[in-house]
Amino acid sequence: MKINFSSLLIIATAINILHIVVFNLDRFTIPYDAQLIGKIYSNSQYVKGPAATTSIGDDGLYAFSGYYLLFHGGNPAQVNFESPPLGTYLIGLSILLFHNERVISLIYGILLLYMSYKLGVLIFSDKTIAALGVFLLSLEPTFAAHIISNLLDLPQELFITSALYFFIQGIQVNQNRWWISSLFWGLAVSNKFFPGIIFFWTVLGFWTIKKGKKSFFIWLSTLVLVPIIYVLSYFRFFAYNPSFYEFLRFHKWLFNWRLGNPYVVGNIFYSIFIGKYHDWWGANSLVVYKEWTIITPFIFLFGYLSIFTAKIKQYPQYFYLYSICVLFLVYVSLLTTGLVKYLMPIFPILALFSSFSIIQFTKYHWHLNFTTRKHK
Repeated sequence: MKINFSSLLIIATAINILHIVVFNLDRFTIPYDAQLIGKIYSNSQYVKGPAATTSIGDDGLYAFSGYYLLFHGGNPAQVNFESPPLGTYLIGLSILLFHNERVISLIYGILLLYMSYKLGVLIFSDKTIAALGVFLLSLEPTFAAHIISNLLDLPQELFITSALYFFIQGIQVNQNRWWISSLFWGLAVSNKFFPGIIFFWTVLGFWTIKKGKKSFFIWLSTLVLVPIIYVLSYFRFFAYNPSFYEFLRFHKWLFNWRLGNPYVVGNIFYSIFIGKYHDWWGANSLVVYKEWTIITPFIFLFGYLSIFTAKIKQYPQYFYLYSICVLFLVYVSLLTTGLVKYLMPIFPILALFSSFSIIQFTKYHWHLNFTTRKHK
């Protein structure tokens, strides 16, 4: 049986994921201990502040929140209030179905690789480019770290990649696909606080206008799903506060609270290129990003340098997606603390662009060598 290069890359990706799972199997098999995590949370910084006797990380907080919301019908405005509740509900669902809070992250990871492959084929009409991009994404250490944890960044990445895929299908195939795209945008904003969505929507808006004003307003009308899904994710809030006015007041307070978020200008470049980042809590030190490998700057550089190998007329959708990557990088550079995970929404695109650059360069180098030898 003949196996082509793209198939080999898919097999290599599957082996890599299997390797990650096998070497971290206990993280997917240890049952969630609600009593222990509840005790840790009750004595943590989230409850006792400076008097805390224990500390709980984001993964522990999200697991506790998911269990509290799903199993006890808790109020999403009381625990992990800074994030919309959908992502933590899904972590609770993982606990319900698998008795473990991390299994759902593995499912997210596999689905993300699948949707990234579909997106690559849609953009470049080339299975090899798509397969190599997915393989590079599976090697990226931030991706690997998130499929063995239960954070909110990986489902965010999945929802955004899916939204982009169905948006482009709406451009190329049928505008009804924009409803599916907007469904995923709704899931994305209901999963995690995501102000960077404005840069995605700005570019997508210009993209639809290019097709005509009618197309723009059709796309705009589908975005009505976004606030609907967002409000529905807070359904338990209304059990405790049966007033939409209270819901708006809560979000006004939350917005003002978010204005105090820290930021470190340019920190993302330290994170990407040297695997260290400046702290934002006053210690004036460089913190080591322990998962860092050379793969991260490789994908970043080749992804952004792809502009020099792409032919806009051949790949018109490339221009718009590249614009999203540029605008989003500016946002992450100026208005966030600059952790690598903040680039996760665009990492599938960058991995595909990086794959495109590598294959174009390889083709050019091979053609140059072949031509040189031919004329000798």
